Amino acid sequence: MLRSTLSRITAAAAALLLIGVGTWRAIGASQSGDEAIKIPKKVCDKRVSGTAATNLLPEKGAKFKEETYQFDTRRYYGDCKLQAGGEDVGFSYIYRSGGKYPRKSIQSQGIPVSLGEAYGFISNRNGTMLLYIPCGDNSEKDTGSRLLITASASVVKQAKESRQLDESTKEVRALAVFTAQAARDMSRGCSSARAPRAFQTAP
Repeated sequence: MLRSTLSRITAAAAALLLIGVGTWRAIGASQSGDEAIKIPKKVCDKRVSGTAATNLLPEKGAKFKEETYQFDTRRYYGDCKLQAGGEDVGFSYIYRSGGKYPRKSIQSQGIPVSLGEAYGFISNRNGTMLLYIPCGDNSEKDTGSRLLITASASVVKQAKESRQLDESTKEVRALAVFTAQAARDMSRGCSSARAPRAFQTAP
């Protein structure tokens, strides 16, 4: 009789434990995987619009995180990485004074792209986009200055693994929009740079 009662108690406790674990997992899943991701209006230390990142990150999942390195107007280089829902997107920038950046040889390194006066390429290897943007003060000493932006996104890298990328690939187009936005926002610190307006593939 005692053994029977103990068995029933043990079975009931085990059932309650399983129910509790299941409930905890369900709550955890709803909190980490089903919540809508909120991307701030301004990202990268509030220097870049966050709107262009929405097509490169999931709508639901792990919450948004931002990591920046030396990302302020006093620096000549920096890095910004955005993460959400298990995916990431980001870019690095470098201000360079002097040097030559011939359009033809640069664009031959991948899929050619142009953005107003800016030009660059999309890497055939990993889908990274690199853009050279005129950025100077119109003086003779500063005619070779450039703002270099290199942008990448995990969804583009994943697309590259399954198929050949080109300018019509939706992930590439989304990265181009993000890069264009970063170029516009970052080039505002360049007195002679014309803000890029539209992404185009080079002829």
